[in-house]
Amino acid sequence: MWSWRSLLGWGLLGWGIFDLVEGTVDHHILQIHHVRPGPDQLAYDLGFLVVGATLVVVGLLIALTDKPSEDIPNEEAAGTRKPQRPLREVVNPELRSSVKSASAARE
Repeated sequence: MWSWRSLLGWGLLGWGIFDLVEGTVDHHILQIHHVRPGPDQLAYDLGFLVVGATLVVVGLLIALTDKPSEDIPNEEAAGTRKPQRPLREVVNPELRSSVKSASAARE
């Protein structure tokens, strides 16, 4: 389950990545539009990229420093998680024998 801190961090990261891509492609490469057209449009466009990069860094810091919540029980630590059986025990024995015979017939 996601904590609010983790959700906030990854949300800011996504927002920052979007701003960086949109700012680079739309403002600088294609020049579709600018943050504020006029004599200082380059400064505003670069400022937009700085804000996007800041969102990426802050989002990463928040998301990666989030600790697991104590409220959410850990199934393995509590011993309530069911042990997993090997795949060979799960697959139907008749199916396994038919697969083996089919692969042997190919060789």
